[in-house]
Amino acid sequence: MIKKRTFKQAASVVIGFWLIAEVVTGFIRNPIDDRFTGSVAIINGGKANPIDATMTLDMLEGGFVINKRPQVENNTGVRLAFDGKDVQVLKSLGLQDNFVVSEDHWRFKDGFCELKGVRTTSNSVGLNPENLHMQRGMLTFTSAGKGCMAFNVAITDFDHIEFTTYKRGILPSGVIYASLERDSRLSFIQRTIMRMRFESWVSDNPIFGKLAPRT
Repeated sequence: MIKKRTFKQAASVVIGFWLIAEVVTGFIRNPIDDRFTGSVAIINGGKANPIDATMTLDMLEGGFVINKRPQVENNTGVRLAFDGKDVQVLKSLGLQDNFVVSEDHWRFKDGFCELKGVRTTSNSVGLNPENLHMQRGMLTFTSAGKGCMAFNVAITDFDHIEFTTYKRGILPSGVIYASLERDSRLSFIQRTIMRMRFESWVSDNPIFGKLAPRT
C-alpha cells in the first residue's frame, strides 16, 4: 500500500512539473518557432509557376533544451528541406544538394542555416505576385552555413507563412517560393498558449525578438 501510494505521489509530482514546463515554454517561445510544410513554385517576374516539389521549414529558437539538435552547435536557425520530382529545377536555380531530401542527406544538420541577422517590415502584401493579400509582417533573414542564403518569411497568420529566396529588384526572376502551413512538432499545450499570444506578439513587434539581432 505504501509503495503504491509513493508511486502515485511521484507520478503526480512528475506530471505537475511537466505541465508547468509546458505552460512556461508556451509563454516564452516565439509563436512561429515551429515546423511548416507546403508546396513550391518558381517566381519569374510577376508570375508564380508551381512545380512538383514540397518544402519543410523548421524554425529553431536558441535557448531551449528541447530545440537542441545533434551536431548543431548554435541552434538559433532554420532547417530547409525540399523533396519531389522537380527538385532538379531548384538545383538549377542554385539550391545546394544538402537542402534536398535523400538517403545521403537525412541528418538535421544537413540543410541547417544559422541565422545571422534580420530586417523587418511591419506590413506586407505577400510574396506571391499572383496572390497578393495583407499580411502581418515580413522578415528578411541572412544566414550562414553550407549553401545558405538570404530569404524572406511573410507571416499570414498563426498557421500560415510564405517563404521566398531573397533577390533584389521589384519583379525578380528565378525566385524559389513556398506557401507553408504549420505542421507542428510541439505539444497541444504549447501550441494553444502560443496561439493565444500570437496577436499581441505580432502587433507589438513582428520580429523574432530573441532569434537574431537587427542589421
